[in-house]
Amino acid sequence: MVLIENVQVVFPGQKIERSGLLLDQGRIRSLNPEPNAIPAGAQRVNGGGRLLTPGLIDLHTHGIRTHQYQASPDEIIG
Repeated sequence: MVLIENVQVVFPGQKIERSGLLLDQGRIRSLNPEPNAIPAGAQRVNGGGRLLTPGLIDLHTHGIRTHQYQASPDEIIG
């Protein structure tokens, strides 16, 4: 288990709250866990007061193989 502590958890569109997060095999087990709910062997990660946000995935690409998205249809087919 991993405890990420000393973070500001972002609830998109709602609030930002100082909290901690307990993970079990990559899944959220609890938010702001009670001290007695944290296993003795849990790995502790200090977030340094930074923001912790839910899964932002950057699908940013410029193209595939030799084609770029900004190319015109003629350039791609040509």
